[in-house]
Amino acid sequence: MTADRRGEETLISDVGLSGRQQLIAGLAAVAVALPALAWGWSTGSALPILAGILLGCLIFAWSTVLRVRLSVTSSGLRLRAGVWFSETIGWDAVRQIRTGGRTRLTAPLGRRRNAGEDQYVVGGPTLRVVTDDGAAVISVEDPRAAMHALSAHWPGEHTLRTVSPEPRRAP
Repeated sequence: MTADRRGEETLISDVGLSGRQQLIAGLAAVAVALPALAWGWSTGSALPILAGILLGCLIFAWSTVLRVRLSVTSSGLRLRAGVWFSETIGWDAVRQIRTGGRTRLTAPLGRRRNAGEDQYVVGGPTLRVVTDDGAAVISVEDPRAAMHALSAHWPGEHTLRTVSPEPRRAP
């Protein structure tokens, strides 16, 4: 976990695919490129060769560019997946932040929406941010360190399992 200041934005977590996942993506790139290269080579056509090389490079580039970044600003949590998706959740919309489960290698990677939940995942441990409109699941390097770093920016009572800015009311 790194805490890096960029203007008013503080980086809490920056996590990408693990070495194992990148190896699998590299093998997939080779598995896709080799048949196209062999077919193009045997027919003497450059188009399958170029398509195989391009497809292999795209798969490998996707695996190296895919990262999930969690940072805080004065207005809220900023979530990024790769270079394509970015979202800011305002502090006033956050109801709870807690540690989440681990996502597996077989889970879809990147940003996706599933059952009212925005997921920014690349595998491994996660944080779950419950908001007024739903929830967000975010991959982080170390959930405990991320919770500790978030506690300095988010007002209210802080614990490791559950964080809520609203005081508890007596029944």
